Amino acid sequence: DEKKFAFSVYEYVSIEPIYKDRFEWHNNFSVYNKNVINNSEKDIQVFSYTPYLRDNIKDIQIDYKVNYSYLRYGNNEYANRFSINPQIEFDFLKDHTNITNFILEYNHYLKATNGDDYFLVNFNSKVIKHLYFLDVGVKAEYENSFKKNSSTKTDEYQKYGGEIGFYIPIFNRRLNLETTYFAQNYKDEDKVFHKKEEVKEFSGSIELLKKGRFLDYATKVEYINHHSNIEPYSYNKYIISINFIKQFKGL
Repeated sequence: DEKKFAFSVYEYVSIEPIYKDRFEWHNNFSVYNKNVINNSEKDIQVFSYTPYLRDNIKDIQIDYKVNYSYLRYGNNEYANRFSINPQIEFDFLKDHTNITNFILEYNHYLKATNGDDYFLVNFNSKVIKHLYFLDVGVKAEYENSFKKNSSTKTDEYQKYGGEIGFYIPIFNRRLNLETTYFAQNYKDEDKVFHKKEEVKEFSGSIELLKKGRFLDYATKVEYINHHSNIEPYSYNKYIISINFIKQFKGL
């Protein structure tokens, strides 16, 4: 067993939308920094910009998002990431909400040693049912990755799975219970073990959020069971995180 401790800071800035009839123009910026104690080679920095146009059509909300992200890993340049992400959200049957995303992403590695450039296609849809005292969410997801130019397809995969969540308000707190499952199949043989890897992963989490007068906080405990038909790639992981959230509103 190996224990790792990390400290993360996430800053998110959203500029006041520009409104024109039924349309809204949004600009979002974010910076994420993760420092792994006594293991700086695992440090991560991500700088991201997401502009998008929102179209409000009666009870339907459509977001046309694009994103650019710059990633650093271990204090070195790692990758540029570009994506387009149309998202649609609407209510139906009075007490149901559907949120559906389609994502096309291109990852460009800044050094050849980091890997081969690849595309990723993701489709996910989530339905939330609003009950008397809680919300129940069910999500389905499919993902497919493929390389741009390469003689080997070792890292290409297909992935599918789902998520079930229960979101319960308790006084001035919120309790989130989530469980996820996915299967991931690689398209070519592993270079070391010379067989195609097949992965099945189950995870469960409990998160408690509380809004304070000056500061919000969230405590989360997560368990991950990652099973691979290549035994050295299998593992169990426990993650305990405490997050402090401070929101500022501009003039």
